[in-house]
Amino acid sequence: MNERFTQLENSVNSRLLSIEDKMAALQSNNCAGDTNSKKRRRVHNPKLAEAVRRLHNSETNCRRYEPEQGLISPHNEAVTSYLLGSISASPDLHNVDKDDIVSACKTYYETVRRSFRYTQPENSLRAEAAKNSARSRARRKRVRLYLVTIFQVH
Repeated sequence: MNERFTQLENSVNSRLLSIEDKMAALQSNNCAGDTNSKKRRRVHNPKLAEAVRRLHNSETNCRRYEPEQGLISPHNEAVTSYLLGSISASPDLHNVDKDDIVSACKTYYETVRRSFRYTQPENSLRAEAAKNSARSRARRKRVRLYLVTIFQVH
């Protein structure tokens, strides 16, 4: 009985050490070079977003995101790398950081994915709610801008 307990204790200790090693490796990967624990926000660059959208939707482009697949699927990764290469080569956007281009591609993929999800029959109510919410938000924005212009005049 005592021998079985010793074996069990050794097994638990080795598992605990293995878990601690894995945690230390994960922490070192997460903290390497990054002292700020906040998640990096995506940069909103309308010119870049438009370039990604136009290139992705151009008639000459045969590489399109597949919304049924995840962003990290081989096909969608290939689309992202194609968009990255094409936009990086653009003379208008040659000074844009590659991380910002990838971020814009991810944002556009999410737009394609959202449109796909809303076309599914099981999400018709959710799509209608999102459309109504967007209308209300746009209406509030127009009213707010109108009120701001009125108060600036007076």
